[in-house]
Amino acid sequence: MSAALIEQKLLICGREYRLRCRVHEQSYLQEAARLLNEQVGTVRKGNGHLSQEQSIVLASLQIAQMLMQQQQPQLQNCQHQLDTLILLLEQR
Repeated sequence: MSAALIEQKLLICGREYRLRCRVHEQSYLQEAARLLNEQVGTVRKGNGHLSQEQSIVLASLQIAQMLMQQQQPQLQNCQHQLDTLILLLEQR
């Protein structure tokens, strides 16, 4: 049985967005919007000539890059474990 969807209002760069999500996802969406707004503010301080849309795109790319950098050690560990399992299976 799937959880019921609720409407979540988010304010991003002064514009309201309405998204549907599950109750347990609500706080994650709010935190994501807060992080995006914060990163857009940082981008705007260093690049005042960018449009709002350009600032949002650049901020989103920076957040994606941070996420990928955080995941890299975990991905490398998983790859190492898979390589080890493959070697063990091949030896049988």
